[in-house]
Amino acid sequence: MKGVPDPAASRTVLIGTSHYTGSLPDIPAVAANLAALAEVLCSPDILGLPEQNCVVVADPENPAQMIDPIVEAAGEATDTLLVYYAGHGLLARQPDCCYSGRALGKWLGSGDPATELADEAAIEGTYVIAAAGETRTALAVPGERHTAFTAELLATLEHGIRGEGPYLSLDSIYREVEAVLRAKQRPRPQRRTRNTAGRLILARNRAFTEPPEARPPATPSPPPRHDLEPTHLRTLAKGAFVHTVVFTPDGAHLAIACGKTAQVLRLSGQETVSLRDGNRLFASHVRDVAVAPDGRRLATAHNQHTLIWDIHQEQPRPNRIGTTGAGHLAFSPDGRLLATAGGGGVRIWATEAGTRLRALPHGHYVMGVAFSPDGSLLAAGDLAGTAHIWNIATGTAVLTVSHSDRVQAIAFSPDGSLFATGGHDRSARVWTTATGDNILTVVHHWDPELPHAHRAYRDPRRPLPDKPVYATYGDLSGGLVYECAPGATSNLNGRVTAVAFSPDGRLLATGSEDNTARLWDLTTGSQLHQVLHHGAPNGVTGVAFSPDGRLFATASHDMTVQLWRLKADRSTEPGLM
Repeated sequence: MKGVPDPAASRTVLIGTSHYTGSLPDIPAVAANLAALAEVLCSPDILGLPEQNCVVVADPENPAQMIDPIVEAAGEATDTLLVYYAGHGLLARQPDCCYSGRALGKWLGSGDPATELADEAAIEGTYVIAAAGETRTALAVPGERHTAFTAELLATLEHGIRGEGPYLSLDSIYREVEAVLRAKQRPRPQRRTRNTAGRLILARNRAFTEPPEARPPATPSPPPRHDLEPTHLRTLAKGAFVHTVVFTPDGAHLAIACGKTAQVLRLSGQETVSLRDGNRLFASHVRDVAVAPDGRRLATAHNQHTLIWDIHQEQPRPNRIGTTGAGHLAFSPDGRLLATAGGGGVRIWATEAGTRLRALPHGHYVMGVAFSPDGSLLAAGDLAGTAHIWNIATGTAVLTVSHSDRVQAIAFSPDGSLFATGGHDRSARVWTTATGDNILTVVHHWDPELPHAHRAYRDPRRPLPDKPVYATYGDLSGGLVYECAPGATSNLNGRVTAVAFSPDGRLLATGSEDNTARLWDLTTGSQLHQVLHHGAPNGVTGVAFSPDGRLFATASHDMTVQLWRLKADRSTEPGLM
């Protein structure tokens, strides 16, 4: 079936009972269900049923008042017939308290005679959704406008599903509603389908936007030439390993994870906020920071939990998220979600409530995480060298790409059409989001002429080795520096630890354990510049562009943050200054 059902040839019967006599309680939300569903299904941009084709049966007094409208609609419908029921049911002459899963009949083992009759009819293309499993009650929460299942069904139809195409199939609607109810720890719906009925289209997807029309190619122009000498503005020394650096959305501050604290700095270098465990440093290193789009909230990752701070408060006090540690964080573009990543895979949290909405399992430790600009996708790289792209609405992996060694860094381009990964195989790779095509690979090659290329740090308490070797992670404290033999190599050198796209999408920045941050032209793949002002052999740990693209920041385990001004020559468009 192409497009939505023909409204003129389709029929809908909406049945609900709100009021009861005897021992069964009233369900006021059912009346609201019927009215809202009728309005949604008749909306021209959802299904567009004519009002006369959508029959509402409220509070039927006997079975005939329910069955007759269904029989009549079935005789008239030559395309799609949709039947909805909400209310109490009776099972073996006892109130079943809305065990709606019984409607699925022998597929779930109840042997319900009505469903068996439908099974005998063997109608192709039937699709049944029950609001809960056969042994669980459907939910009508007192004070809520709609019953639990119907509330999420309405929300899905009214708002659509991001990441889906222009139409919503029965299966896509079911998956969305089931995922939301599961995340809210409410009864999960069940379904029964015949053959490929789940692929049938029910409604238009309000969340879908048409891609821009293809335009004829413009007259080719020479690629922009960027100034190869960014201007070094200042060094911000913080006295501890700096793991992460990010700009705040207003571009006026930098947030950093620095040793056992997180800090927010003015670009002048003045510290404005220091986030600690009361008056003490945290017991372990702050492993990552992320700033929400509102610029007010900041998240910090710790071994045992994640904290969210209001950095506009005079004395910020955090809200705790979860009871397991995280190594990497990302806010969604609208700030409503926070992704935490680490040894337990990826978890999606509601920022305000602090509740976990979804878990995205990985078989290995996750080392980097990023939301797409429209918030519909999430990218994560792991210890096994793979990067997955997840559809957040459905919780399914839609794309997988790989390096030959662990993937530590990941980022989307500003328009979301590309994403970049940085790996311990010394490469950064750019991929298309839609297909996973690898369109560019850049490599941090060993260069013996680079500053510090032949240096290593040694603990003065240890004897000098017979031959020079490179220090491993953690051998930096109080070390003496000695020269390695020319041509010596390092198992640390070249691993790509950070990636970022410039706001105009023209440049890719990479940071590496070779102590450099490099800028690459995405049009030509050529390297534009190496930023060399970091000295520790464990290299550059973070790179970030300011929101306007005029500034560039790098962080390192040499205990500094470097701030640069980026300039473009006169042949480029404004944007990089």
